[in-house]
Amino acid sequence: MSNIRIYKLNNLDISSLENLKKGIKIFLKDKSRDIFVIMVDKDEKEQLKQVKLFGKLRKEDAVHYVSLGQELFSIIYEAKKIIIGMADGFIFDGFFELLLACDLLFSTERSKFGFPCISYGIIPAFGSLKLLCRGIFEQFVKYMVLTGSMVDVNSLYEKGIVNKIFEDRLSLQDYINNLSINFSNKSQFAQGLLKEVINHTIFSSLEDALLIEQNAFCLSFCNDDRIEGIKAFLNKKTPAFKSRWEDIYS
Repeated sequence: MSNIRIYKLNNLDISSLENLKKGIKIFLKDKSRDIFVIMVDKDEKEQLKQVKLFGKLRKEDAVHYVSLGQELFSIIYEAKKIIIGMADGFIFDGFFELLLACDLLFSTERSKFGFPCISYGIIPAFGSLKLLCRGIFEQFVKYMVLTGSMVDVNSLYEKGIVNKIFEDRLSLQDYINNLSINFSNKSQFAQGLLKEVINHTIFSSLEDALLIEQNAFCLSFCNDDRIEGIKAFLNKKTPAFKSRWEDIYS
């Protein structure tokens, strides 16, 4: 679909992380794209390449590297437009972390996930541990990060981390194409508000969460998309929503 931007993340070096950050920032300003897909299709043997990368990384570069990873994680997580993670294969360490930052995560049934970096003396630090412990028992998170064990996709699906499982990549891509039509028929302005409300109320007290929801509701009520959406619904027509977050990002 023309309104989807698919980005294949091949490596976790500084250059690759910078390129992904640049690609997302361009997407956030691009009115012709409603969905950004981060695709990871690693093979287990490619783990060696990542270990060699860490071996070459100097101690003085560690702060820059992890800061870049955390910045990218935050950009993905806080984006007002929809970002989807697409997993097909051996999804490990930073690849897994960045997919966890996405709004939705879809996977093929052959995929496995984990943080084997503990085996070479490194810990995950892009931001995934906070999100994982937010939604599932910390014992499961500790099992993954302390043992370095890879878990099958069904285990993550049962815990709500993976949204849907597909037989192969082709059926997964077809689903995302159809999903893009659904998203494109919705108010992008309202979608962005929903993302912001969900992201911020998770860590808030009930009192603060209610205030956040109230403010977001009032903001949506003042937007032209509300008028268009109600009018189209009552007249049984497809709404022509016009409010877009690109105007704000620009």
